[in-house]
Amino acid sequence: MQFKFRHILVVDRDKEFADSVRRHLRREGYEVATAADVVEAGQYIQRQLNTGKWVDLVIADLFIPMMYGLDLLDWIKRYHPYLSVVLMTPDTGGGLENEYIRPGMDGLCRKPFGPQELLTCISSIEGVHKVDKVENTHPEIAVSQL
Repeated sequence: MQFKFRHILVVDRDKEFADSVRRHLRREGYEVATAADVVEAGQYIQRQLNTGKWVDLVIADLFIPMMYGLDLLDWIKRYHPYLSVVLMTPDTGGGLENEYIRPGMDGLCRKPFGPQELLTCISSIEGVHKVDKVENTHPEIAVSQL
């Protein structure tokens, strides 16, 4: 049986963009939350874990307040390695976005993108098996690392 994402967190400083992505993904049947920066994202992920819920996929802008999307990627892979992460980057036209590809990143979406392009990006990684979800025994330490 192929794993299907249910709960997606969109992290972007542009609230209007994040809300647009949230509305579209909800129409496709996903449960979607948004966060404006990495601290808010980390706190949301931790709150979900503390209530027995899981975020399956984080879609984060590369350039978000307080830290870069790459910092969020590193934090997620250190404390929540089962989470899939897709980073969004501006299309530079010169291929410079490839310099942001990092181990642990599941996908890269170039902005601007349309709804179908986002769904294609998500479905391309949806069937990839991740490590089993494990309980974070020190949530206060994990969030403090952001």
